[in-house]
Amino acid sequence: RLPHGPLGMKWREDTITRLADAVARFHRIAAEFPVDRPPRTEDWHSQIPRAAAEVQRHELPEADRWRRLLDRTERHLDELVARWRNRPVDGWIHGDAHPANAMMRVEADDAPVCLIDLAEVHPGHWIEDAILLERLLWSRPERMPPTPPVTAIAAARRRHGLPVDPDHEDLAELRRLLLAATAPCFLRTEGNPRHLAACLEHGERVIRRFD
Repeated sequence: RLPHGPLGMKWREDTITRLADAVARFHRIAAEFPVDRPPRTEDWHSQIPRAAAEVQRHELPEADRWRRLLDRTERHLDELVARWRNRPVDGWIHGDAHPANAMMRVEADDAPVCLIDLAEVHPGHWIEDAILLERLLWSRPERMPPTPPVTAIAAARRRHGLPVDPDHEDLAELRRLLLAATAPCFLRTEGNPRHLAACLEHGERVIRRFD
C-alpha cells in the first residue's frame, strides 16, 4: 500500500526536512484525539548509577570522562528530572520517527512522506520526536543538515498551525543530556563506539550549562 521507500534507503540533502514535515503532519492529525493516558515515566534516577556500573564493567573507552559526566549529571539530577517531567504533555508523539519508518505513496523526489510503525505512539512533547531523530545523526555529523531536526520540526509545526514553545531549545538540551548520559545502559542496542563517543561529547557540552 506504500510502495516507495523507506526514505532512508537513499540519503538526500532534504531527507530531514521531508521527515520533519511528516512528523509535524502526524502531530497535527493526532491532535484531533484527546490525550487519555499519562506520559511514560523514565527512571532516570536508576539509569544514571546503572550507566556508571556499565562503564566500569565493560571498561568503555574514555571511562574517566564518562565517570565525570555521570557524576556531574547525578549532582543535578533532581533538578533535571523535575524540569523534564514538568514539560507540557499535550499531544501524541510518534515515538519512532526515523528514515526507516518513512514511506511514500508515489515515487517522486518531493513526494509527501508517510510515517509507518505506530507501535511507539504515546503522549508526550514534540521535542521527544525531534531529539530521537537528531540523535541518529550524532555519530554521522556529515549528514546533519543546515537546518537540524529540532529546528526543522519546529518550523514544520508552525507551517501546520501547531504551537512551538518559546523555551523548546531548553527542553531539547535537557533531553539531549539525559539520553546522552544514560547511553551506557543500552550497550546491546547502542554500543557502537562511534555512537557512544558522540553521546559523551554531547553530554559534556550540555552539562556545562548546569554546573
